[in-house]
Amino acid sequence: MREMVIQEGTDMMVPTGIRPLFSFSGSIRHAILATDPIYTLEDCKGVKMRVPEVTLFVDTWKNLGSNPTTTPWGDVYTAISQGVVDGAEVDACTIVDSNLQEVTKYYSKTGHISTINIAAINEDKWQSIPAEYQDIILKVGAEVQEEQVEARKVADDEAVAVMEAAGVVVNELDAGEYDKMVAAQKPMYDQYANEYGLGDMIAKLQEVGAPK
Repeated sequence: MREMVIQEGTDMMVPTGIRPLFSFSGSIRHAILATDPIYTLEDCKGVKMRVPEVTLFVDTWKNLGSNPTTTPWGDVYTAISQGVVDGAEVDACTIVDSNLQEVTKYYSKTGHISTINIAAINEDKWQSIPAEYQDIILKVGAEVQEEQVEARKVADDEAVAVMEAAGVVVNELDAGEYDKMVAAQKPMYDQYANEYGLGDMIAKLQEVGAPK
């Protein structure tokens, strides 16, 4: 299924003039908070959550009942320490790189968004490269991609250990609450399905990304 989704994504991008070559994991985003942990969907209600100034992120937390705030990333440490926001949603490595474990108490594994960074090339330029070199680029890219994904998992685990050593409490969601949070995103899924015809792709991504 994963390979099928990747191929479909490639087929969608190429007609726009962009050829994706390989991708790197930006990891899975969770919630880091100074106030209270998130165990349930209800715990999200009213939380002042710092999010990037990206519609997808803002709408995700609105649908969870939170109050998303697009504070510039450079101001997040101060915003949390002064109570301007209750916390932020971000990956573990970035939390530790920014020392947010110094001003927070809870790391709740909401797993609400998984991010990737795509390496791509102009399609016309790609077609000018001899096929034998295209094959080499794709082969090496695939190998590096798999290595990076595994390395990122290790780095995230190490970052969580740093948080715990700093006194941050790490928690999973209560049973069944992840499914409730997914269901809360239905208005956004419906919007993307209706406006962009992505219903089938969304369903496949949900299947691939569902917690195992």
